[in-house]
Amino acid sequence: MKSGKNQITMELATELLENVPVGIAVSDRNGNIVWCNETLARFLNDSRGNLLQNSLPELKGSKLRPITEASDTVLVPGGENMPDRWLKHQSIALNAGGDAAYTATVYSDISEVSSLLAEQEKLTEQLNQLSTVDRESGLLNHRAMLQHLEPLVSRSRRYNNNLSVITMELTNLDSIVDDFGPDAASHSVVEVSRLLKDQMRWADIVSRVEYNRFVFILPETDKPSAVHLANKICAQVAELQVQHENTSFHLEANFGVTSWEKGNDSVLLLRKAHQALDAARDNGSNAVESV
Repeated sequence: MKSGKNQITMELATELLENVPVGIAVSDRNGNIVWCNETLARFLNDSRGNLLQNSLPELKGSKLRPITEASDTVLVPGGENMPDRWLKHQSIALNAGGDAAYTATVYSDISEVSSLLAEQEKLTEQLNQLSTVDRESGLLNHRAMLQHLEPLVSRSRRYNNNLSVITMELTNLDSIVDDFGPDAASHSVVEVSRLLKDQMRWADIVSRVEYNRFVFILPETDKPSAVHLANKICAQVAELQVQHENTSFHLEANFGVTSWEKGNDSVLLLRKAHQALDAARDNGSNAVESV
C-alpha cells in the first residue's frame, strides 16, 4: 500500500513539474540539459526533444539572450506573430547524494510586467512633453517658452513692437557637481530661479531650457534695455552666495542678448541669442554680449 502511495506521489509530482507556470531546465556540470518541462518548451516556442539536444550555453546564444552579463533577465526573441518574451531566471544546485552534479534553472515569465513598465515609461515621457513647467526650478520649460515666443514674434511682425531675448548659462554648474555633489547644483538652480522671478516684470517670460541654460523673453523691450537688465542680473548672480549644507559658494554666468528685427522668426531670434551667448563665453565668466 505504501508503494502505491509513493507511486501516486511521484506521478503527481511529475505532473506538477510539467505544468507549473515556470520553465525548468536541469543541467549537468557541463551545462548539458538532461531534463526540462513542457512549460519551458512553450516559453521557447520549441519542442522538449529539441531542447534536450542543447546545452544552456548554446541556448543563451540563440533563444535565451541575456540583457547584460550580470542580469538575471533574458530575452526570448519572438518570431512571426509571436511577441518577445522576457524571462527572469534563478539557478538552484541539486545535491543528489550529497554531490551537486546537477543544476536546476527556473525561468519565470515577466513579459507582462516588462510591458507594463515600458508603457509606464512611455506615458511618463508623454506627460513630460505635455508639461509646461521645469520640475526642478519651477520655471517654464523649453516647450512652454516656445509656445510663448511664437505669438510675441508674430505680434512684432504685425505691429513692429520691440521684443528682446536673453540667454543665460550657469558656467560653473558642472564644477559645483564635482566639488559639492548634484544636490548642491540642484540647490543652485533653485536659488537662481528665485532671483530671476524676483527681478523680472510680470510680463516677462522666464524659462529653463536646458540643464544650465535659461531663456528670458522680454516683450516691449529694446536691445539697450535688455542689455541693461542682463548686466544687472549678471552682477546679482555673481554676488549670490549659495549656502548648501556646511559650505557656501558663488555662481558664474554668461549672458547673450538680442532683439527682434524685421525678417526674424522665433528660430532665428533664439539662434542670435545663442550666438551672443557663445561670444560672451569666449570672454570668460560673468560676461554679457549682444548681437
